[in-house]
Amino acid sequence: MTEPSRHDSSDEYREHIRRIAVIVDYWRRGGITVSQKRAQNASENASYYGGNIRSPVTGEPLCVPPKRGDPSVSILADAHGVPFEAMAAALTARRQSNYTAANVDTMDEAKEILNSGQEAYCAILKAARPGRVPESAAPQQTQETMDW
Repeated sequence: MTEPSRHDSSDEYREHIRRIAVIVDYWRRGGITVSQKRAQNASENASYYGGNIRSPVTGEPLCVPPKRGDPSVSILADAHGVPFEAMAAALTARRQSNYTAANVDTMDEAKEILNSGQEAYCAILKAARPGRVPESAAPQQTQETMDW
């Protein structure tokens, strides 16, 4: 989030951040939907900041739910806990395989294309989850490196 303004005490800022964390935690436990989480976060930001402000990093309004070109991508990204760009790429891979499969001659070929699209979708989401180090970026452990 942003830093507290000069007239706020650090206690007020901590309380604001705590309320945001409670909302997000409640959403993670399935207590509220993504839309409800966004509305509650926007309401909390509006009450703390005293109006509609923008993020200094992204420029997006902090007091209204963010809007992107395809709202389903934002909702799915939040639900899966991955960045917007990763969800957009995963959906593109899946949609592209659906389109390609619809235009082939045999059912077996269509099934193979659909399966590859589903595998790509899952692989992108798996790699994009926070805290996960992609296998290609992980250091390779060989016998030479282990015996130092």
